[in-house]
Amino acid sequence: MELKVRYLFRLIVYLGKPFHSAKNERVFGNQDKAGEWRHKTMLLPRKRLSDITNLSISDFGDGLVTEDHEYGKTGSPMMVNEYIAKLLKENNVLMRALAERNTEVQNLRLMVAKLNQQNWQLAQSHSQMLAELNLGKDRVSAFLSVSKAIPLLFDVKEKEISSSFKNGNILSTLLGDIVSMSIDLFYFSN
Repeated sequence: MELKVRYLFRLIVYLGKPFHSAKNERVFGNQDKAGEWRHKTMLLPRKRLSDITNLSISDFGDGLVTEDHEYGKTGSPMMVNEYIAKLLKENNVLMRALAERNTEVQNLRLMVAKLNQQNWQLAQSHSQMLAELNLGKDRVSAFLSVSKAIPLLFDVKEKEISSSFKNGNILSTLLGDIVSMSIDLFYFSN
């Protein structure tokens, strides 16, 4: 297990950080001109994943010196253990952040569900208020049409009364007309 960890760590160091070796010093050496290093890098073959995986563990240690001054020797067990501890701490921090994010997402989902419920209730009450408003408008329009018809009824009744007055049946005609008008008004007002 420790051999695998050491191999992985050296692979990370090999891929991630610049390193110095005798072979690289010959190629990169002292750079007198600014663009000279570009031409020299063309001479080296580019490292590929297949080149790295075919190397043995001992190939990583040949002349490998990192610029990490804190730890001293590259690949020491102490450095590997510290690196693993650092990775575990980062993993714990990320797991806590993920758990917090999940609880936050769950709380947001609950809030969205509550808002949807409130929205549905508001839509229901809005529909009910619109129905009541439309009913009130219908009642008002019916009352207005009745109120426009009342003067016409009075004119007709007045003419009937005057004609019945001439005939002598005034009392029975008046009582019948008042009862029928009150029934009509009661019917149209409701």
